[in-house]
Amino acid sequence: MNLKDKILIFLALILLGFLFSKQFGIRPFEYSPTALVSKAMKILVFSRTNEQLKKELETLQKKKEVFEEAVINKEKSKLAIKEELDTLKIINGKVEVEGPGIIFEINQDLNWQQAIDLLNGLKNAGAEVISFGGKRILINSYFKNAGKKLVLDNFILEKPYQIKAIGDKDLLFKSLTRPGGIFNQLGLKDTSIEKSDLIEIKKREDEKI
Repeated sequence: MNLKDKILIFLALILLGFLFSKQFGIRPFEYSPTALVSKAMKILVFSRTNEQLKKELETLQKKKEVFEEAVINKEKSKLAIKEELDTLKIINGKVEVEGPGIIFEINQDLNWQQAIDLLNGLKNAGAEVISFGGKRILINSYFKNAGKKLVLDNFILEKPYQIKAIGDKDLLFKSLTRPGGIFNQLGLKDTSIEKSDLIEIKKREDEKI
């Protein structure tokens, strides 16, 4: 039984008591029935007001939660966009990158096919950023030969070719030097290689970007 039903029963009992007192001339009430009814109505109005306030508070709380969730999602979206932009900058060679990896030199002639196979082998071994002959490799970089000279993105490279690769240094080292590894597959013999905990590969500052 809710409060409204209790108040209605209370009012009915008051009216019955009033009729009973009138019938037998008894005055058990200090207050008139009208005053009691008025007080009961005030209680009912007060109860309804509290219920309305409770509903409004619940509505406001839900709106607050929705707003907070929207703010959190917005911050997550901003962070995701920033991370994506940072990744694009790295891919496009617009920022300097550093990390562990390997440095090696090749002091023999290479044709463009060998250079491409070498890059693909490094990427397959987990290289994240690579420089070849001092030039950062971009997503649209290419090799070609000009006589015996190796050309990268219209830049003529000179021996010895220094290659830097950022990634898992142990995995990269093993992929190059193991029997049947990249060096063996490409017939590269005049090479020197070392691991490093910190390799820096500068951004590209030429017309290729």
